[in-house]
Amino acid sequence: MQRLKEVVNPVASQRLDSQGPLASGRQHQVTITASSGLNKQEVERMVKEAEANAAEDARRREEIELRNQADSLVYSTERALAEHGAKLSESERRAIEEALAEAREALKGQDVERIRRSHENLTRVARSLAEAASRPPADAGGGPPPSGGPKEGDVVDAEFVEDTSSRGR
Repeated sequence: MQRLKEVVNPVASQRLDSQGPLASGRQHQVTITASSGLNKQEVERMVKEAEANAAEDARRREEIELRNQADSLVYSTERALAEHGAKLSESERRAIEEALAEAREALKGQDVERIRRSHENLTRVARSLAEAASRPPADAGGGPPPSGGPKEGDVVDAEFVEDTSSRGR
């Protein structure tokens, strides 16, 4: 038999068993009562105001999310450009830098469509940066190292084989 205890909260009253709410599989009921002193008309007025502002709230939320995404893309693209910029052609690098500048300028203003366009453009041109990150540097040429042998401190991969043919003769 489990012991039940009553937890009383000024806003809600609920029954909990020793393992937490509903852990025993028994029915659970929560009763919420207003303790703010608002009458029914005030509550209805507040609900209507919230409903009337829902569209504006949704638009504002979308704008904030777009700004955050654009800002994050600018930051990550700047870091990737600093790390892998040497692997890009001059035209690719210039296109990314121009898209970065446009996105930074768009983020300073309030024009949501401009932010959206600059975010899409930066996303498009940053793909070449992602592809370049997997390529060798442009000046590497893909050929062997310039000198014939290893330099001081280089690790040489070799295998040691013991010659046993001359032993015991």
